[in-house]
Amino acid sequence: MKRLLLDTNIYGLLTVDSDLHLLHSLIEQKRGEFRIYGFSVVRKELKKVPKKVVGGVNVQASLLRAYSYFIVKEYDIEGMFERIAEEYYKNYVFFGGNLLKEEIYNDLLIVACASVKNVDIVVSEDNGTMWNEVFRKAYENVNLKFNVGNPSFIRYKQFKELLRGTTFTDPFINSANKFGIFLSLFYICKIIFGFSFHIFIKERLIYKSFVINYDV
Repeated sequence: MKRLLLDTNIYGLLTVDSDLHLLHSLIEQKRGEFRIYGFSVVRKELKKVPKKVVGGVNVQASLLRAYSYFIVKEYDIEGMFERIAEEYYKNYVFFGGNLLKEEIYNDLLIVACASVKNVDIVVSEDNGTMWNEVFRKAYENVNLKFNVGNPSFIRYKQFKELLRGTTFTDPFINSANKFGIFLSLFYICKIIFGFSFHIFIKERLIYKSFVINYDV
């Protein structure tokens, strides 16, 4: 059985995905194969989204509903997570990273939670931390020290393929011009929503603002 943990940005993508109900149905059918775990840090990030109604849809409520639909259990923050997250950051800086700890701390906690709880797969579109080679080197170095496992990282498209048991083409996720589309709408979305889950990486802002606005 594969144990998965979804990063905050994935719930934004789920919310606007026309396959949302199909994916939920597949998870229900395949409980013996896959289980998705929540994390209080992720839920708190989702709750930071303003309670705006866009196109008759309450954005925050939709995100939290997607979160509750998919998880079987939520982990709370533990002291071990915090200790490991601190070590991640120290190693990140040692290997040449220069982002401020408060800007990335939640992501460090997410990976620490997955590592300590033996989660097999973390699903994320976060190029700033989850897919950053310096961070990955820090994660692996610290996890070896603490004798905890290294979760695998996959993107949203791979997550959908895993559940569906087949490869497919998604016009949204696979768009060659997706970053250009996100970039062109970034400032509009920032004005509309006036928030971000992490304010330091523009690409992440684009994901976490635009995906909520995708079906407006």
